[in-house]
Parts: sequence; C-alpha cells; structure tokens
Amino acid sequence: MRYYALIKGRQCAIRGRIKRVHQGELEILAEGRAADLQHYIDLLSEGTPHVTVSNIQILPHRKVDFSRLEIELSAHHEKDKETESRHIAFFGFLNF
Repeated sequence: MRYYALIKGRQCAIRGRIKRVHQGELEILAEGRAADLQHYIDLLSEGTPHVTVSNIQILPHRKVDFSRLEIELSAHHEKDKETESRHIAFFGFLNF
C-alpha cells in the first residue's frame, strides 16, 4: 500500500512522507492544495484490488514544507502559501 500511496500521491501533486507504523497501518503526512489532498484521500480510501481500507483518520497538521512525496522523510522546499497540510492515517488494511 505504501508504493500505491506514493504513486497516487505523486499523480495528485502531493508532497510529504509515507510511513508504515504497524502491520495494517499506514501514516501519511501530506501537503498540497486542498482539492488535491481531497482527491488523494478519496483515491486511497478506495483501496486497491488487494487491499481494503476499513478506517481513515484525518487530522490537521502543521506544514513541514516537503519538497516531494517520499516513503521516508524528504528534503524541505520553499514555503507555498497555497498549500495545506494533513495528517492521514489509514487503519485496518485487509490484504487479499
């Protein structure tokens, strides 16, 4: 799911960090325009043919100014006043 989240995030112009916190749990610090963030969340909520997402928690988060979306921490970039930041946690992945 991390790599799927990475590919979809880059397609949505999302910057941030993707991290697996436990088996079946993924944490994403995501930054981007509000519409791009919502589209990204909607895509990930659908899961994949092999993964069903059963629970999502979305929290506001302070902007970190990531330069791109990475599975590990990324370098920072210049501040962009049009971006927002979200802490997105996906729980309960069911692998088929």
